[in-house]
Amino acid sequence: MATFNDNYATNVATLGTLGDARDGKNIAMIIPFYVVVPASPGTGTVFNLGDMVPAGFKPRFLFCATNGLSASATVNLTVTIGDAGDASRLMSAQDFDVTGAQFTGLDPKGYDYEYTSETQLIATCLAGKTPVTGQKMFGWLFGTARKAT
Repeated sequence: MATFNDNYATNVATLGTLGDARDGKNIAMIIPFYVVVPASPGTGTVFNLGDMVPAGFKPRFLFCATNGLSASATVNLTVTIGDAGDASRLMSAQDFDVTGAQFTGLDPKGYDYEYTSETQLIATCLAGKTPVTGQKMFGWLFGTARKAT
């Protein structure tokens, strides 16, 4: 009699990566990120957002929050999230001046977009605006990745 572990190991060896059969062998993934503004960030700063998105990943939902990136609520420091191909693919410009500013959702052009290669996510501050050293931006991207072929 085969055990779960025997079947699992055999399937991993055969398929490469196991996914949820209800969704065409796609695997749900959460990619977290956490950014601390470095010393002397300059204007129009671009931040790498941690882990790279794997090939075959399709974004479904994004959450991003901050403790306030600018010196005051009137600076209008806006941030986009995307990648090198489209800096606002996942989140269009959002005002991240104040503590508790957040974005929940996904830009329409990002939904169901499939990354064809491993890709670095980036956050871009509006040109001409300088974030404050030590301030934070954090969140996560939820999506599905199809199994390796």
